Amino acid sequence: MCKVAAQGCNGLDLMAHELAYDERQQRTFIDLNKVYTEDTLSLDHRQVVVDFMRDVWSDLKAHVSIEALRAALIYFDRYMSSRSTQEITEAEVELMSLTCLVVGIKYMETRVVSFEHMVRVSGSRYTLDDFVAAELLLLSAIDWNLHICNSHDTGV
Repeated sequence: MCKVAAQGCNGLDLMAHELAYDERQQRTFIDLNKVYTEDTLSLDHRQVVVDFMRDVWSDLKAHVSIEALRAALIYFDRYMSSRSTQEITEAEVELMSLTCLVVGIKYMETRVVSFEHMVRVSGSRYTLDDFVAAELLLLSAIDWNLHICNSHDTGV
């Protein structure tokens, strides 16, 4: 049991602690300072993406674990690291972050969230075809490798 959980923190504190732990683990594989630059997407803007994904996840958390959110954040970072120095639009960021959530949920959960649901979440700014294309782009960018390291893999 983690120290934070043993101290009797509330669920939001535990979630923040778990996300912070995941961020530290992720940095061992992807140097976020090299991925997120002013030429692509700044680290400050990445925090906006993290907050957006957390907000969408919080609406789903009755059915979706924190591990699915962690996976989605890692997929998003891996996608961004594959882009070299290409600029990315705000619409692409939003579409890819929602797509990463769906892929993370598909990989980590027994119940899935459909792209149709994400079309509604996005206010119909994106179509089902947009999500399918984004999913293929994501999977191609990460070489279809959905496995993510966790504390059991690293011995932490």
